[in-house]
Amino acid sequence: MIVDLNNWVLKRKNEEFYLKAKKLKCRSRSFFKLFEIQNKYNFLKKNMCVIDFGSSPGGWSELALKYVGSGGYILSIDRFIIENIFGVNFINGNINNKKFFNNIIYELKNKIVDVVISDISPYIVGNKIIDMCNIFYLANIVLIFSKKKLKIHGNLLIKLFYGEGFDFYLNFLKNYFLKIYIIKPKSSILTSLEVYAFCENFSIV
Repeated sequence: MIVDLNNWVLKRKNEEFYLKAKKLKCRSRSFFKLFEIQNKYNFLKKNMCVIDFGSSPGGWSELALKYVGSGGYILSIDRFIIENIFGVNFINGNINNKKFFNNIIYELKNKIVDVVISDISPYIVGNKIIDMCNIFYLANIVLIFSKKKLKIHGNLLIKLFYGEGFDFYLNFLKNYFLKIYIIKPKSSILTSLEVYAFCENFSIV
């Protein structure tokens, strides 16, 4: 029997993080993506205000809460309802809806946002051009929000897809952040296009 080594490694890798998530009772394997990035950049800290876009099923919000503590504030946002996380505020809706987007801004009122994290992803149709357009469209909404609410010198962590248009969008982000690091977490599926941009030190152009 001929063994597809790449496929075998991929399955073992996916199984590894799935089993880890199950053992630790994490809401999803994406928990490990944020955990890895946090360990490297240490950007989530006590008493911070954190906004989590595309939060379902809640793994990132749950982990962020461990770092910001009870003195912090987390607003979790998704179009799918998540199981309640004590200490996390949740709003259900689609950020593509202008009224809902404005409601988020209103909900925050005078809060100072330290960090925006976004694991939001579009519905994947399998057409690379369409999928790339959709991810950058959503990423731009998150960036618009960040420009409105993120504090000066605040940080943004956002999911992107690597491919056509990636460099253009990355250069666009560089207009607003002093440093940008591109990360492919170990728990991310090897064959997926997803990468994360950690954008450090926000400034208004």
